[in-house]
Amino acid sequence: MGRVYLRDAEIAAVPEEREFKRARHEIVEVPRPPTATPLASDVAEGLALLLFGFDSDPDDRERWFQQAFTFADSNSNAPWGLQQDFGGPCGVLAAVQAYLLRDMHLAAQQGGAQLDLASQQDPLTELSAYVDARPERLRGHLASALCDMLVRCCSWTKPLLWAEVVTLDFIQVTEFPSPAELHKFLESTSLSSPGSVLSFTCSLILTRGMESVRGDMDNPGQPLVGAFGHCTQELVNLCLIGSAASNVFDGEIKFEDCGDDNSGDTISLKGVRAPCPVGYLTAMEALGLAEVGSYYKAPAYPIWVLGSSSHYTVLFGLGCAANHCALPSATAATNTSNDAVRATSDGSAACCAMCSKKPGCALAGAGTGALYHYNGKVIGGDPVQVRRVALAWDGETHPKPLLMHDGDSDAVFREAMRTRWPGAQVTWDGESAPQIV
Repeated sequence: MGRVYLRDAEIAAVPEEREFKRARHEIVEVPRPPTATPLASDVAEGLALLLFGFDSDPDDRERWFQQAFTFADSNSNAPWGLQQDFGGPCGVLAAVQAYLLRDMHLAAQQGGAQLDLASQQDPLTELSAYVDARPERLRGHLASALCDMLVRCCSWTKPLLWAEVVTLDFIQVTEFPSPAELHKFLESTSLSSPGSVLSFTCSLILTRGMESVRGDMDNPGQPLVGAFGHCTQELVNLCLIGSAASNVFDGEIKFEDCGDDNSGDTISLKGVRAPCPVGYLTAMEALGLAEVGSYYKAPAYPIWVLGSSSHYTVLFGLGCAANHCALPSATAATNTSNDAVRATSDGSAACCAMCSKKPGCALAGAGTGALYHYNGKVIGGDPVQVRRVALAWDGETHPKPLLMHDGDSDAVFREAMRTRWPGAQVTWDGESAPQIV
């Protein structure tokens, strides 16, 4: 905060300072814009190591440097959708898309938007009635999404940070005293420039704190970006819940080490500790390789990042009916030996932000549901599209196919959906299932 002399006309031109106007040449307080400072070279080196690890492929790093926050072009039926032009950062983009949709839900609710959710209109017609996709509004939604995600990484004792990555050796860091100041900055900065996704990712890590990020992880020595530049589960969790936990079940699983030395050491596998505003589902659960807990399956908003072995997309509803379908019965922990003890939080789900009821509570009318799937990856030059997915229950038992890998896209998509909506008939517009691999 600096002291300067302003004349009446100058004071009137600064809205924040009008209440300080007293007389010509009075001293008034004027907030200075945040100043960026270079990140110390040793800290920048540690950040690059945490993000990419040793001996990462230069091509992988280059793709991250090239990816920007850009919206789909005018040929898409999802003008609000973030577009992935380069392989690797899909986990970050999908998480940001989920929070962007959440902010759109908030704006629509505040604006009194009403939809006929039983409508059989095409997705473009329904979404156009719900979403304000003017460029200036989209910039505001994106700024809100990024700001919210950074706030979730921030502890009470640390500032909010934005890290502008010029190179991995030269990073400019700006501190913000409040979310409002950060939001104002994000609305005015160019997020459509190459490198903005990498800058945001580094901002998440630095706001959380590199030691805290490593402490979140089951294996603190592994990088957040894995083979072929793909996002690890730790990085996706950092985006979604502000903690780089290695797992997606509720709470923690603790193992008592009863080895020959009888040391009694405890090993903890960290998961999701609290209800979430947006959720997460994964095809890896359908393959028996993961266990997603109720915190992720029943978020406050009907929005889920949908993961697979190599890609992340987004699933969402305009209404909350699908989020009130009963949750699957609790599954056993990945390791159910007597040495494992599950330590969870209080187990209470978030209240639905759209109707204030509990998600997963099987409300009347929740027997069918329309959802939408968005894949921001550009494939073969075709515009990215949102596709409608329908859930229905016919009372019949549908045998689960034996899935050995995620190559059968139709079966994998259907079974991934059934990890949240067991027994559902899952249909979609178009011949093949929405692409999640």
